[in-house]
Amino acid sequence: MQIPGIQRFDMKYFTGPVPHADLKASIRLYGEKVIPIVQDILADKAK
Repeated sequence: MQIPGIQRFDMKYFTGPVPHADLKASIRLYGEKVIPIVQDILADKAK
């Protein structure tokens, strides 16, 4: 994933009929899995 000029990566989520525990798990996984990948991509671009 390479997007020229990317400076920000936002998480958008819909709470709808999703149980609270599932929503919390999704946010946790986003922090544990997605954010590190994006940080790695951005760090590689900065080199």
